[in-house]
Parts: sequence; C-alpha cells; structure tokens
Amino acid sequence: MKNAKQITLTAALSCLLLSFAETRSPQEPVNPMDAPMRADRSRHEIPWVPLFDGKTLDGWTQRNGKASYRVEDGAIVGKTANLSPNSFLCTDRDYSDFELLFDVKVDDALNSGVQLRSTTKGSFLGRVNGPQVEIEASGAEGAESGYLYAEAVSGWMTPDDERKPHKHFKDGEWNSYRVQMLGPYIRTWINGVRISDLKHEAMYASHPRGFIGLQVHAIGLGQGPYEVRWKNIQIAEFRDTDAGWTQLYNGKDLEGWETTGNWIPQENGELLIQPRPGEKGWQRYTDYLWSVKKYKDF
Repeated sequence: MKNAKQITLTAALSCLLLSFAETRSPQEPVNPMDAPMRADRSRHEIPWVPLFDGKTLDGWTQRNGKASYRVEDGAIVGKTANLSPNSFLCTDRDYSDFELLFDVKVDDALNSGVQLRSTTKGSFLGRVNGPQVEIEASGAEGAESGYLYAEAVSGWMTPDDERKPHKHFKDGEWNSYRVQMLGPYIRTWINGVRISDLKHEAMYASHPRGFIGLQVHAIGLGQGPYEVRWKNIQIAEFRDTDAGWTQLYNGKDLEGWETTGNWIPQENGELLIQPRPGEKGWQRYTDYLWSVKKYKDF
C-alpha cells in the first residue's frame, strides 16, 4: 500500500468485488459462543470449494523438502525421501477463517500433519511455519492425532494436560478430519469425534492468515520409504459479518455505488454494462463503479 490515505473502491466491467473484510487486529476476540452455530450453518449456507480436483496438483506448490507428491487413485500421495527435511505441499492462496475437511491415511511408522494459516520465513520457498493439525497412527497406546502443533514456531499449542493419547485415528484406514478456525479459536474432529477445542491468541496474532499445507515428515537415514495420502480436501470460508466481512453489492441495485456508466443489475446477481444509444463500445471502458463509502485498510 502506497500510503494510509483513504481510497475509493473501483470496479470495472466484470471485475466487481462483492464482499471484503476490513483489517482487524489479530487480537480482536471472536465470540466463542458463535462457533458451534457457525459450524452447523457452514454446511448449509457457505459454499464448499474443493482444494484438490482429484486428478492434478493444480493450485498447489511444494515448499521445503525433497519428498515427492503425486496423484494416484484420486488422492494426493506424499512419499518420504532420505536426507530430506520436512516437506510441504501448499495451496497457492491464503485463508483466514474457515472450515476444512479432508480424509487421510498414513503409514503406521510415519508422522504427518496439515498446516493451517501457515507462512514461510524470508522468501516464498522459506521455512514453512505456523499451526499444524497432527496426523499419526494410534498404535497400541494411542497417539496425538488431531492436536495442534506450532511447526517451526514454538512446539505444541495444545497444553500438555489436554494432550491425552487416544485411538480415534484408525490405523491403516482412511480417517476423516474436520478443522474449524475462527479468529483465535481452533477446533478439530477425527471421524466425528471432537479432539481439540483451543483458543490461542498468540498464534492468531502472528498467523491470522496463511496457506494450507500437506506435510511429509523427515525420516531417519535408512528408514522408509513411507507414504501418506489425502483426498476429499475441501474448504468453506467464513465471510459473514462475524468474520469481519461486509457485502458491498446487494445483487439488486446500485445502492451504495456511483457511476457514469450504464451498469444494469441482472437477475442472477451479476452486473452488466452496456453502451447507451449512440455510445461507441470502447467508450464504456472508462465507466467505473465507485463505492460511496471510502475505505482504508482491507
């Protein structure tokens, strides 16, 4: 951003922003009582978007490590490599408040995880860091799948007294994860069982937004190779007023907007610009839409 002066949002032709979130302090609390209602509502009103098309790795980029990632039988398969640090296959775009669903199956000897709101240090391919939901086989004594770990930051986010081993993760089988992130609140489920209900303001302050990443953990020399598989990866972003979003276009008329052009609201909620009688087609390209209200940081 060039400076802190207020600017007016502008939309030209089909490039119209429908909603936005004004910047808020990461420490600004989210009402924890809202979370259960929003979790249920997300399944009915917020559109689910697949992060993986089941065929290619489009929309994903590997950051860190030498582990390999491939698509096989509708799943992303991560395979360990000797002498490699932790590897991460990361979404190309970032997310803030959302609910994430995925299925995962991992070799019993391999530790893994999924990064949430994560970033890199120093450069695009720098060290991946941020919150991670744990993935590991339960074994005979149970394990820590579903708890939260701060990768390359500070270690376990879930307190020691709450991080109790369990067997809700089914070894050698597909397991369904559900992760909800609302401000500083993080909730996780495995196979329908809630594992963690955590509020972590420090992590939200440092990582309020970031990418999703699929981890293949480093292994010892001479071990492996091991594999971990993910499928049915989908996300629903919370873009309501509780998450700081404001609707700019109501889908019906130009209330709240100014223009010199012939912008016509359509029945499907889109806006169409057409030349007036006597106008040349090229003349309309200067006919922007201006929001009446001015905005600063968003």
